[in-house]
Amino acid sequence: MGGKLGGNVSYNNVEESYFLPGDEKSYNGGFQIGGVGKLGLTKDLSIQSELVYSTKGYGVKNELAGKKSNKNYRYIGLPILANYSIPVTSDIKVYGSGGFYTDVLTGVKYNTVNTLKKAEDPMAAEFFAFEHPEYKYDQQIISDFYKRVEFGWMAAFGAEFPVNKTDQMAVDLRLAGGFTDVEKNQGTSKSKNFSVQVSAIYLYDLTKHVNFIKHEDDAYEKNASAPVPAVVPERVEENNSETPVDGKKVEEENRTFNAEDGATE
Repeated sequence: MGGKLGGNVSYNNVEESYFLPGDEKSYNGGFQIGGVGKLGLTKDLSIQSELVYSTKGYGVKNELAGKKSNKNYRYIGLPILANYSIPVTSDIKVYGSGGFYTDVLTGVKYNTVNTLKKAEDPMAAEFFAFEHPEYKYDQQIISDFYKRVEFGWMAAFGAEFPVNKTDQMAVDLRLAGGFTDVEKNQGTSKSKNFSVQVSAIYLYDLTKHVNFIKHEDDAYEKNASAPVPAVVPERVEENNSETPVDGKKVEEENRTFNAEDGATE
C-alpha cells in the first residue's frame, strides 16, 4: 500500500458550437492525490487499485473579445489496473498497465478574466467588461448541467525501483479517456474528458507484517534454517532393518515348506 501525487494536463472534446464566435479551446492543468493498493498475483503480474482526488477540465480563450477562462471538474475516482512488469536490472523494473476508472463528480470550479486593457482597445475592453464581467464561481454538482458519474479507460507506463528493503518508488505516465459525456450541453452531447497524467507513487511492503501472506525470501530463509525432522531417518532405519529380516523369514518358511513337500512325496 502507499500514496501517489502528481499533475495532469486535461482536455475536453466539447463541440465548438457550444462556444461564442472566436472562442478557442485549450488544455487545462490539474492534479491528483490519493492512495494506492497493489496485490501481486505472480512474480510479474499484479492488480493495482487506487482512490484518488483529481481535477480535470478545459480552457477557453478569445483574443478578439479579450477573455480567458477555464473550467475544472473535481472528482473522486477509483481506477483499477492490471500491471505487468519486466526486470531491467536486479533492482529496477519497467511496467505497463491497462484498466478502467470510475469518477464521481464532487463540484465544478469556473473562472474567467478580462485580458484586454483599455489602453489597447478601450471600446472592446468596455464592451467585454459590460457583457462578460470578470467573475468566478465554485459550485456543487448541478444535475441539470453535469453528470455525476464518469466512466473511462486508462493506460500507463512507468518504472519502479527500491527505496529500501521494504519500500518502492514508481514514476508513472498515464493516459486516461472518458466514455461518458460529462456535460449536458444545449445543442451538443459530446463532452468527454481526456488527460495525460504524471505522478510519483510510493509503496510500502505490508507482506513483512501480515502473517498469512508468505514472502518468497522469508519462506526460503525459514526452510534453510529449520532443523531436519528426526522422524525421517528413523523411518529409513526401520525400513532398512525390516527388509533383511523379512527376507530371511521368507526364505526359512520356503525351506520348511519344500522340506515338508519332499517328505510327503
